[in-house]
Amino acid sequence: VWEDDRLNPHRAEQTLEGRADMLLVWTQTLPRRLVNKATGEDVTAKVPLIYPYLDIETQRRKLGRVKIVERDGQVVKRVLRYRNAAPIHRDARPIKTAPVYSSRSAPAAQPNTKAGYVQVGVFGSPANAQRAARQIAALGLPARIGKQTRGGKTYHSVQAGPIAGGSAQAALGQLRRAGYRDAYLRR
Repeated sequence: VWEDDRLNPHRAEQTLEGRADMLLVWTQTLPRRLVNKATGEDVTAKVPLIYPYLDIETQRRKLGRVKIVERDGQVVKRVLRYRNAAPIHRDARPIKTAPVYSSRSAPAAQPNTKAGYVQVGVFGSPANAQRAARQIAALGLPARIGKQTRGGKTYHSVQAGPIAGGSAQAALGQLRRAGYRDAYLRR
């Protein structure tokens, strides 16, 4: 129809791997779950994808490799390498391309649903707050950073959420297992 490359001439070609990727979809509920549309099966713990990625190649190019590991009886997805950065270790330096998290970009809570938040910590250093927010996002939870000024000093509070109703308690447990022992629920 068009001769200016608006349509992909290879659009009808398909592989079995590509078809399997197309059948995966992230839920709109929090925490997000990865579901196979064909079977309705929750494959979040079986597929090494982190929201919002739907294919391994794009995720590897933009985020790094993700490995599924079991820690304290829980299945966890661990990012092994970020783009433009060495493998992550406990003593790793901050990532060069640090994402910015904003409370303005958080999705609005569903009507008649009480959304909760999990307060993770308050940091004097914006870099520490960003690091905590990245770790929360890597767990598959929405993260946000707030700013308050008291006595001339600026503090950055990090929260996971909004999280719908009963899922907030599960998120609290997940964050405590991830090392945020002082995390608590907020409404």
